[in-house]
Amino acid sequence: MTKGHVGAFFLTLVLTLFVGTPTVATSIVSFPLTAHTEQNYPSYAKWGKQAMVEVKKKYPHAEIYDYKHVGRQEQGNMSTETFFLWIREQKTSTKVKVNITFDSNSQHVTTIDVQPMPN
Repeated sequence: MTKGHVGAFFLTLVLTLFVGTPTVATSIVSFPLTAHTEQNYPSYAKWGKQAMVEVKKKYPHAEIYDYKHVGRQEQGNMSTETFFLWIREQKTSTKVKVNITFDSNSQHVTTIDVQPMPN
């Protein structure tokens, strides 16, 4: 399975499980989705879900059509998960960067930053 197919599969799975009916084209997923336990998800899955929720709050009429986990940065007890989400709204595509900063021990979110990126 290619990296792109894994990303598309994960995006579709996360959107289906946590957001509801996926708003992305799923025709590129060429294998059946199966039920998984939470322990099978990557450690950033819950933060990816939160990133999608925040983007939908800021861009309620946009379609999220792609997703990338950029990585985690840790500094002391604080962690920041970074994601890129690509959205489409009225035939215009935008890349959006989401940073979610939280306490590594309690998982309490301190800041969420949602910013459009230049194309």
